Amino acid sequence: MISLLNKLTLYIIATLIIAVSFTVNTSVASMILVTTTSDESSDNTYGSNTGAGVSLREAIFQAKNNPGDDDIFLDTSSTYTLSIAGRDEDNNLTGDIDIDDSSGTVTIHGKNAIVQAGTNTTNGVDRIFHVVSGTVYINKLTLRYGKVTGSSWTETGGVIHNNGTTTIKNCTLHDSSAEYAGGAFSNLSGTLNIIQCTINNNSADYGGGGYNGSGCTLNITNCTISSNSTPGGTGYGFLYDDGNVNIINTTLYNNLEYSSIYRRNGTVIITNTLIAGAVNSSSNAGSINSGGYNIIGYNAGGTFNQSTGDIVGTIGSPASIGINTSLTNNGGPTNTYALLISSNGVDAGTSSGAPYRDQRNGTVIITNTLIAGAVNSSSNAGSINSGGYNIIGYNAGGTFNQSTGDIVGTIGSPASIGINTSLTNNGGPTNTYALLISSNGVDAGTSSGAPYRDQRGYLRSSIDRGAFEYNGTPSSAPTNINLSNNSVIEDSSTGTTVGTLSPTDSDSNETYTYVLVPGTGSTDNNSFYIDGNLLKTNAVFDYETKNSYSIRIWVDDGISTYEKQIT
Repeated sequence: MISLLNKLTLYIIATLIIAVSFTVNTSVASMILVTTTSDESSDNTYGSNTGAGVSLREAIFQAKNNPGDDDIFLDTSSTYTLSIAGRDEDNNLTGDIDIDDSSGTVTIHGKNAIVQAGTNTTNGVDRIFHVVSGTVYINKLTLRYGKVTGSSWTETGGVIHNNGTTTIKNCTLHDSSAEYAGGAFSNLSGTLNIIQCTINNNSADYGGGGYNGSGCTLNITNCTISSNSTPGGTGYGFLYDDGNVNIINTTLYNNLEYSSIYRRNGTVIITNTLIAGAVNSSSNAGSINSGGYNIIGYNAGGTFNQSTGDIVGTIGSPASIGINTSLTNNGGPTNTYALLISSNGVDAGTSSGAPYRDQRNGTVIITNTLIAGAVNSSSNAGSINSGGYNIIGYNAGGTFNQSTGDIVGTIGSPASIGINTSLTNNGGPTNTYALLISSNGVDAGTSSGAPYRDQRGYLRSSIDRGAFEYNGTPSSAPTNINLSNNSVIEDSSTGTTVGTLSPTDSDSNETYTYVLVPGTGSTDNNSFYIDGNLLKTNAVFDYETKNSYSIRIWVDDGISTYEKQIT
């Protein structure tokens, strides 16, 4: 028996849940459970005995006070409303949630919860998140009703204002506003990665969806971007750019005012992207470059540098991006526009630089992306570069540097991106525009760099352009976690490897992350840590004192997880 060798034994019992986490722990991360949906600050205090429990705001306080990485867990499908009025302070006491933690990565596990700055579009107390510094991951959240007023650059970004290194994945950012710029986001002095997200119905005077600042990097991959607007009439329905932007395998539809993208400075490259309508609407905008294989409605006046595989229409005959125009659940964590089988984007993208998955699971570079309408609306805007295989309605004025496979229309004859224009549930966690079978985007993308899954999390077959894979198939969740060894000799030093973790999963080419998580059976989590796929000790064990331990683990394949209780 193992006990005769004075070894500690871990017995494994499995249960299946659906969840997502990002962090690979190379040390023991702090795990913080948010236990109340109330908004409490408690003067920089936190704890279950303070107020109604641990609020999201208090969890951020706790993360700042803990050295190293922090994992914050929200309750599945709950709604958290910010209610403490007060703007323009960065100490997390009022208004938005201020994240200022340079000691490690702060990961917020949303678990399909809603965080809102108010109860409707008019009464938001502030934006939702302000990343003051540090590295932040935000996953599986709906973020809405942010409201920012004022005319300075510090008063931008209706949902998030970023000054750190932030990744937002599997989230929906909608119905938020900024009086000045960046209705959904403002990347003012950092790097912002937006992956497999839907950004819709946001507004600002400049960049109804977002603003990217000088010297900043904005990466948008596998996203659906629609119905963002500039009600003041200043223009550029989705993005106003002064930095470096790279857009790949993304669908832009019905973003109002002059064009979808305006590049004033920096660089813009689009690849495998669908843009319905105009791009680059002003002749004084900077050029927009194509990475190839885009479908673009038309170029409205600026320079769009086409590349291989681009389809670009004209203003009189915009290119169709070939999507179902109902933004809906097509599978995956966010709503998408489904690509129609007729779309020119189906199987027409490039794999070079394309993400492994579609949305369902600065330089501006767009690849495998559909843009209905115009890109780069002004001729004095910076260029947007193509990574290839985009379909873009047209270039509206700036420079779009086309690449292999790009389809770019003209202002008179915009390229059709071939989507169903109903933004609806086509599967996955967010609404999407479905690609039409007739779209030039179907089977017309590039596999180079293409995501393994689309926006919905569906597995790609032949690579389509845009965020929706017409012939995509739902991915399978892991069904087991295997531990190569479940015992360790007593008195072994801290950092001793207990065993190697591996999943049972019918899908191939997956990347897995293992995380110790709170919950039933997590009593001894602090006695272990996970380094990549290795379970290691975080203490020196004495058999006579205690000979069995209980921990709880998630394995994440990027879409779903399998949870194990180890006792």
